[in-house]
Amino acid sequence: MLVKIGRFCDMRWLAEWGFSAFIEFSGRKILFDTGFSDVYRHNAKQAGIDLEDVDFLGLSHFHDDHTGG
Repeated sequence: MLVKIGRFCDMRWLAEWGFSAFIEFSGRKILFDTGFSDVYRHNAKQAGIDLEDVDFLGLSHFHDDHTGG
């Protein structure tokens, strides 16, 4: 698991209210929730993640801050 922790501001990444996580497990690529807008697409690009390679999309529940993207 890669976790980025720090007290700095990296202007390449965007933030907003909501949640989205990219998970790689057992050779599978999973996008869990999509946040409030398409910010997850921007951040995936910054992380070098090709969303065309996602095997599964999981949605935790149907609130806009988890499914709006």
